[in-house]
Amino acid sequence: MTDSQSRSILTVEGKAAWIEAIDYLNTAEARQPLAWSDGLAASAFDHCEDIGGRGVASHNGSDGSSPFDRIARYGTASGMEGENISFGSSTAKAIIMDLFVDDGVRDRGHRNSLMQKAFKLTGISFCKHDSQYKHMTDVLYAGSFALNTKGEEKIARLAAMRGGSGEVGKGQKEESKPVVDRRRRPRKGRG
Repeated sequence: MTDSQSRSILTVEGKAAWIEAIDYLNTAEARQPLAWSDGLAASAFDHCEDIGGRGVASHNGSDGSSPFDRIARYGTASGMEGENISFGSSTAKAIIMDLFVDDGVRDRGHRNSLMQKAFKLTGISFCKHDSQYKHMTDVLYAGSFALNTKGEEKIARLAAMRGGSGEVGKGQKEESKPVVDRRRRPRKGRG
């Protein structure tokens, strides 16, 4: 298979997974965009830092922590929680395509997470992965999430690292910051 720029795409299932993904998109019910959660992003960051530097491919941390354990470090989630991890892709488009097509994953668990209506919030971290993959992305989801003090402190430290300041207040539910910016932007080459 080749992509739109005629580069080869290595697949496990061949075209079948891509055709299935397209068929799914053509019949899927639309869902609301996920809102951003600094607390979930902090939890994802921890996992990236932990396993990325070790070149490990796992949902469990080196300390044995599960995604749910890492989420609970920084606050209280309610409703459904989940995690997707992408290894190897380095652009947002490629990461989402990989997770959605879910080539080689029989139950299409990554796609199901992306389309899960119970998930209202997401937090994402992208980092180097010291393996043949080179990159990894950790995506965490929850129905709702309220930060605890440790979460506020972590967000403030991460914001300071990138030259900003933490925005989310103590105990504030993180349901008001949409991931998708719906402002119209002019397209290149069009008036």
